[in-house]
Amino acid sequence: MPKRPKPSSSSDVPTDGEMRLHYQQRTLNKLTMTTLKAFLATKSQSTSGKKADLLDRIEGWFETKA
Repeated sequence: MPKRPKPSSSSDVPTDGEMRLHYQQRTLNKLTMTTLKAFLATKSQSTSGKKADLLDRIEGWFETKA
């Protein structure tokens, strides 16, 4: 039986502060794909690819915004 996607809600979109904290603590990999994609979408970044691709994109975003 295929998995059903979880309904999306505004709570899936983390704030910049929450994401920065995960970035600083090196815990971004503990976040779900839905959360990572939601954050990237708010930053006009690509949301395609594997989890490692999304993590690289987010880390790169924080490195350029530091």
